[in-house]
Amino acid sequence: MEGLPPQNKKTYTAFNNEQADDLKVSCDDYTFKGWYTDAGCTDVNKYDFTQILTGKVDLYAKWEEKAVVTFDTKGGSNIPQQKVEKGKNAVRPADPTNEGYDFDGWYTDPECTDGNNYFNQPQPITANTTLYAKWKARKYTVTFDANGGSPTPDQQVVEYNKTVDKPEDPKKEGCTFKGWMTDGGDEFDFVNEHITKNTTLFAKWEENEFTVTFNANGGKPSLVTRKVKYNYPVEKPADPIMEGYYVEKWVKTQDGDEEFKFDQELITGDTTLYAKWKAEEYTVTFDSDGGSAVAAQSISYNGKAAEPTPAPDKNGYKFDGWYLGNEKYDFNTPVKANITLKAHWIENGGGNSGGGDAGGGNAGGGDAGG
Repeated sequence: MEGLPPQNKKTYTAFNNEQADDLKVSCDDYTFKGWYTDAGCTDVNKYDFTQILTGKVDLYAKWEEKAVVTFDTKGGSNIPQQKVEKGKNAVRPADPTNEGYDFDGWYTDPECTDGNNYFNQPQPITANTTLYAKWKARKYTVTFDANGGSPTPDQQVVEYNKTVDKPEDPKKEGCTFKGWMTDGGDEFDFVNEHITKNTTLFAKWEENEFTVTFNANGGKPSLVTRKVKYNYPVEKPADPIMEGYYVEKWVKTQDGDEEFKFDQELITGDTTLYAKWKAEEYTVTFDSDGGSAVAAQSISYNGKAAEPTPAPDKNGYKFDGWYLGNEKYDFNTPVKANITLKAHWIENGGGNSGGGDAGGGNAGGGDAGG
């Protein structure tokens, strides 16, 4: 039974000089200490059940309250109290559990001082007693995956529910470091997040973007820019325009000749490329109008044709020059288009022949072919 001890008086009457029965009683919260002949249960008056009754006798039960042993698990799973007969040892209970910690014994002081592990050297319980659980935090490994960067930070061993030190940011060519991420893709908060398991953190990188500038080097439009990620190729732009010239290639310096290979080279920083121009080539054709043949000339834009020598000849005629259209051609005129010059002849003995309306351009000192 629980609570107060039961009624503690028992009356015996003698019959035929019998012995009284030694009646055993019990109570959950108390320890029965025997029968006594006085209500105060004085030690000297403990009844001897071997003696023969000679008359009526009143016996009084003596009780001693049990000591309560409380197990303070310090945040672990609950362990029930024990009620222990004074002078006896507490019974070691099943180990409690506590997430992230390993149980390391029951101690008699709250600080769990070494040497005070109760069950290593059990002592009789003489009063209400509290035993305190000692816990050792589990240790977990935090691994850093630099994801192609360097240096890779050293692993850290961290106690359960503690924070991890933020390592030095790694570096990766052509990229900007954006933080350490969990395997779930979330950014790890070194200030507020606590380690509760073995953890790997991954470096997040953002590829740098660089500006590629195309300098038309006198053409139009004068500048074109493109944004290109690190180590990616850049697309060749549409050729700019310059009268009488075409883009031969894009070069790496304004006055240089080293060509940029669009199909081979990758962008690793801000880059300026320059248009390398080459003059258009035009053909000046000579129509001798029945005279001896004259070879055509290939002339670069804005260049000048050379007047052919010797002049052509034609039986019965005198050569009178080269004409563009109806005007005599001035060989100091810059060539800006394909033109045909036609021989003009004067018939021996008088009269003109040829030279009228020769194809393709303007005569004389004007711009040829526009």
